[in-house]
Amino acid sequence: MKNQDDEKSFLKKVKQSLDQGEENIPPETRSRLHRIRQEALRIKEQEKSRVIKWLPTPYPALATAAVVLLAVLLSFPGDREQALFHPLDDLEILASNNKIEFYEELDFYAWLTEEEPNAG
Repeated sequence: MKNQDDEKSFLKKVKQSLDQGEENIPPETRSRLHRIRQEALRIKEQEKSRVIKWLPTPYPALATAAVVLLAVLLSFPGDREQALFHPLDDLEILASNNKIEFYEELDFYAWLTEEEPNAG
């Protein structure tokens, strides 16, 4: 609590000192400082308005692009099967003890199990 009181007292003294110093500034300098301040504020407002105009623009475009991309990806069901393929599957096949003929006839075995699910 005492820190806050000390800080308030300090700020009050600084403000009084600056106000007294301002009274001693010649009118030409005061006028020049006022023009510089106004110009800085004008520039800041222009930059702020430029950022506000630019900022929201990409969000609708990004959202639209995401929706289009999702629609395209979901419209090709054949591509999803390939996405499940892992490149190390070939290495696993080559490293196994099964004969290559088994893998060459794998489609036949898959068809056979579809036709006769209780066989084998």
